[in-house]
Amino acid sequence: MMFPPKSGRKAVRLRAAASIDELGHAYTMLMSAWIVDDSRKDVPYSSTKWVKPFRQRLVAVTSPLHASKQQMMLASWEGNIRGRWPKDEYFKLTEVQEEMIAVLSQVRVVEQM
Repeated sequence: MMFPPKSGRKAVRLRAAASIDELGHAYTMLMSAWIVDDSRKDVPYSSTKWVKPFRQRLVAVTSPLHASKQQMMLASWEGNIRGRWPKDEYFKLTEVQEEMIAVLSQVRVVEQM
């Protein structure tokens, strides 16, 4: 039996941590855009200037999230050296992240109206 040079499960964990971090940054961007006073011109996300970077950040989070589902399926086939891998928890985490992205994208649409 040949062992892979890199664990797929570790890659799934790292990707999940990175996507959670990116969602946090997107939420922070949204909140800072709402808190900023429009009269200040030195702030980068005043008025509607934040919409395009916010959309790009959401797309940047969404793309790897879809790829992580496939990676989870492949990682579930790895050998169980340390015991059972909590595949179901990772799928639930991905579903929650997708729900957060859906809610954040709807907030962006409402803001444009």
